[in-house]
Amino acid sequence: MTRWHSATCRAPDIKVRGRGPYCKTYGVEPDVQKLIAAKKNDSPFPPCPRDELPGRFNFSWPSTVPYSSPPDSRTTAQLRPNASAPYTACANSGRGQTRGNSSPPNLIYPSRLKVDELRLIVLLASADYTYPMHVDLETHRDYCCPEYEAMSYSWGGENGDSSSCCPLFVGPHWDVLLLTKNWDMLRFLRPWGGSRMVWVDSICINQDDVPEREAQVAKIARIYSECRQAVVYLGADIVKPTAPGQYPPRQQLEDSVERYEVDFFTILKRRYFSRVWIIQ
Repeated sequence: MTRWHSATCRAPDIKVRGRGPYCKTYGVEPDVQKLIAAKKNDSPFPPCPRDELPGRFNFSWPSTVPYSSPPDSRTTAQLRPNASAPYTACANSGRGQTRGNSSPPNLIYPSRLKVDELRLIVLLASADYTYPMHVDLETHRDYCCPEYEAMSYSWGGENGDSSSCCPLFVGPHWDVLLLTKNWDMLRFLRPWGGSRMVWVDSICINQDDVPEREAQVAKIARIYSECRQAVVYLGADIVKPTAPGQYPPRQQLEDSVERYEVDFFTILKRRYFSRVWIIQ
């Protein structure tokens, strides 16, 4: 999450030049490749949570089903993790649970969401398919928010590549948020006129803020149940434009299968349908 022109800029004057933004005030444009290279040392996944203590999993077992504990030669002390050990991120993640006082301010997520809040993406209109992906983020109360659509997708796509390599420009300063290659789903959703409110977990939740992420994940069922509609994104190879630089036509699933000669059962074999949340 980077401001590429000036962290102290209070009056941004951003224009689009070619296929990217350009700051007229400072006469610079973002070096996206440099940002991607710096991001490669960071894990695309959030830090691993510490195991719960034995006896605190909050599991239950149906009374009608026989249950017996398997023998385990290990003692409770051996099973219990070291409670005094500091919580750190997984190996090579480069991220911990909290930010130190010396950490730079988060320009895209200036404040943590409250328990009864959620962020929404504001997709602004563009008839130009190649126009840079730029969005605004708004914070709303759960019980008082505009209608929105919720995206359902797999972070890594079909090849499982979860590297952050695609820039999304956010807010009036066009701050850079690097996403996986599935970011192009926003391009397909971008309206031709007006605006569109969308919820995408990888963007609307600050993935570096563990308390916020845990609170938001705990209410994902509510986020999806209260959206106007859920949109499933299976990949750019399924959603194909009729010509380069144009938006793809909207059509029913069965028409899409016939148009691109894709077998329906082949679609069901895609990585998306192997996700635990989809199966259950």
